[in-house]
Amino acid sequence: MVVICFSLCVASCDGRNFGATGTGGATDNDASAPNGHGGAGGVAGGGSGGGSGGAGGATYHGFVLAKALQGDSADTFRAFADFAVGGVPFGLTDGVGEQPTAGGCACIRGIATPDLFHMPDAGPITITGPADGVLARLGPSPVIFDGGTSSSSLQGTDDLGAGWYVFPADYAYVDASPWSAGDTLDVTAAGASVTAFTGTLHAGSRLSGVSPSLGAGPLIIPHDHDFEVSWAPDSVTGETVLVGLRQVALDSLVDCFCAAPDEAGSLTMPAGLLALYTADPQSCILQIERLNVSTVASGNGMVQLIGAFAAAAAATVQ
Repeated sequence: MVVICFSLCVASCDGRNFGATGTGGATDNDASAPNGHGGAGGVAGGGSGGGSGGAGGATYHGFVLAKALQGDSADTFRAFADFAVGGVPFGLTDGVGEQPTAGGCACIRGIATPDLFHMPDAGPITITGPADGVLARLGPSPVIFDGGTSSSSLQGTDDLGAGWYVFPADYAYVDASPWSAGDTLDVTAAGASVTAFTGTLHAGSRLSGVSPSLGAGPLIIPHDHDFEVSWAPDSVTGETVLVGLRQVALDSLVDCFCAAPDEAGSLTMPAGLLALYTADPQSCILQIERLNVSTVASGNGMVQLIGAFAAAAAATVQ
């Protein structure tokens, strides 16, 4: 999905690498934001992937995501990729706009509409598992519209916070074969406008000890006081937890994100953000993700290789 008509509130992240206040043209209540993006900072975590090419003078930045959505009976595995112009990766709370919300949080508000422009890509991308089996294949497939070129998928992602939300990919989400927590996956891109790269993606660890429980039925989130989410920290250092609360109606969208280091064990979504949501029953999705990130350089870009374990539940803000 591509969000072009929107408002974005961006917060400082207490000096962490989750992101910086954006420098684009939209402010809160602006429904005609250009496709600018925020400033320095990348998704925190991970080590460096074994890549080819140099890091200096990067023209593009992007990511390859391998996500496992934890389920009661079985997990769901998917893969996605996206690239944009510019050498500095977005942080989880980067984006356009300069309206502060709360430390480590950002919100997107608006209506999703398609845009007619072509995003850069790295050609076919293959994700391979520890036993050398192919887990997922991603391929760009742009479609020509009258007067311009656009992504065939017409979708970005809300799995990585506000920064990537408004940039449609030439790649669609694809179902993937399963992997296990702690696995090391190999990522290979054939190269196109973003030159070829290879690197190591760390699948990360499953979420546990999440409170409130996401499996006991729809959540009720009071809108008039802060909402805390907690989890059992992983033994791996440097990972990041991202919590997103998404509400979509026929003519509106609200999606707020808060990020914290995994070792913190909790984060708080301020009541001021929850006041943006309407009280329609079970109209929201709450998602918590643990992200393990490594970085690889192509000849002209910087690419984040992201392993994610996530859990989600329907919710009502009232």
